[in-house]
Amino acid sequence: MRYIVIFMLWLTAHSVYAVDKVDSVRYAYAKKAPQNLALITLVNYLKRGAINNQKVVETFFYWIAWNIKYDKELMLKDNKSIEDISLDVVLSKKKTICSGYSNLLYEMCKAANIECVVIHGFAQTMIDEENGVPHAWNAVKINNKWYLVDVTWGSGGFGLGSDEYTVKLDMHYFLADPKFLLIDHFPNEAKWQLLPKPISLVEFHNKYWDEMRYRKFNNLLDDAVYKEHKNMEKESIILTN
Repeated sequence: MRYIVIFMLWLTAHSVYAVDKVDSVRYAYAKKAPQNLALITLVNYLKRGAINNQKVVETFFYWIAWNIKYDKELMLKDNKSIEDISLDVVLSKKKTICSGYSNLLYEMCKAANIECVVIHGFAQTMIDEENGVPHAWNAVKINNKWYLVDVTWGSGGFGLGSDEYTVKLDMHYFLADPKFLLIDHFPNEAKWQLLPKPISLVEFHNKYWDEMRYRKFNNLLDDAVYKEHKNMEKESIILTN
C-alpha cells in the first residue's frame, strides 16, 4: 500500500519538468469538443484542422488530459477486470488508470488510421526501487518512425495529501525522448525502449540509472543545477564535520 500512495504523489512530482511546448490553439480546440460523442465522431472532430498526424495525436493527447481523470479507487481495487478499463467505461466514467489511458489513445489512433501500440512494463519510483509499479503507455508511428507517449504521466496528478486531481500538461511525455522516459519506464519488450542498444533490467538498476531517477525525482536533471546541488552537498558536509 505504501508504494501505491507514493506512486500517486509521483504523478504530481514528475510534472515539475513541464516545458512550454503546448500548442495552445489545438489545446483550446480539444477542450471545446462536445461531450458524450461516439468515439468515431469525437475522433473526426479532433482531427479537423490538424496539419499532420503528429498534430492529430497531439490533439488526442490534449483531449484525454482535459477530460479523463486518474481513478484512485480503481487503482486500489484488488481484482481489476478488462471491463474496468474498457473504452465504454472510460468514456462514460471519464476516469481510469494507466491501462485505460493507453487503451483509449490506442483506440483513438486506430479510428484515425494512425498506427499505435500499448506498451506494458513498469514505472520505477525512487521508493520502490526493486520491483517498480506495473504501468502502461503507448508508442505511435508518425512518418514511419515510432515515438513514445505516456498520457497518464503527461496529463496531471494529485497534490500532496489531496484527493483532488489537477490537469497539468507535461509535454515531456508526448513524443518523449526515449532516454528521458527510460529513467523510470521499463518496457517488457526491449524494442520499445526505442534505443539503438537497449539496456537490460540489470543495467536499469545500476548506479547510473539510479542516479538519474534521483535527479529526476528531485528536479535536478539540468546538469548545471545538479552540479550546483552537488557542490552545496559537499559544502554542507564540510561544515558539519
